[in-house]
Amino acid sequence: MSLWVAGSVCNCPDRARRTSVVEFWIDLATELVSIRNFSGAFAVYIGVCKPSVNRMKQTLAHVDSSRKRRYLTLETMFDGFKNLAGYRSALGDAELPAIPLMSTFIHDLAATNALPTQLPLTAKGEDKTLINFGALRNISKTLQSMKACHMQYQYTPKPTLQDWLDQQIKPFQLSSKDEERLVNEFYDASKRHERRMTRLVNCNVWQHTLSVIVDDYAPALVAHDEFV
Repeated sequence: MSLWVAGSVCNCPDRARRTSVVEFWIDLATELVSIRNFSGAFAVYIGVCKPSVNRMKQTLAHVDSSRKRRYLTLETMFDGFKNLAGYRSALGDAELPAIPLMSTFIHDLAATNALPTQLPLTAKGEDKTLINFGALRNISKTLQSMKACHMQYQYTPKPTLQDWLDQQIKPFQLSSKDEERLVNEFYDASKRHERRMTRLVNCNVWQHTLSVIVDDYAPALVAHDEFV
């Protein structure tokens, strides 16, 4: 899904249209969080974060301030440097049902599996083996969390909408090699649409309004010949 998101932005030659598409995806990710579809929200967020999208500073600079605040909220929730602490907290507080990130469960189980299930102990000259109940409790806790999320939403199925979504996403269900090729195509399209703004390279456009960016980085809005 993240490739679908990135492609919908990168394949749009008009800057204003690209900005509108980015705003749409941010709104959708926010709505998905509100209905506790964290997996879908994360996929959309990753799509907006793709290098091919993130390098288009002019496009992102024109995103309105309310959507920028929503993006920063998503960024905090899905911050991988903190082991997705924001997401984990939101999932723990969420009403069920919810659609979690399976990757976090897999990570937690893999990390726990790396721990020894038995611990040697030497006491009073006797060698004993203790069961590592801490590791087993972690496994049980993770499995319980997975099971708790396994509930049906009370939504009426929309076959027509589902078929449309399947048709949109199917072209992006690719092998690793084809996915890499498509990512490169998106990046090339991104470079064709927007030249590199040298003075904006290190500017986090999500944290500033457009007026601030224009006032502080006005020379960067002049086209450059350098494509990166």
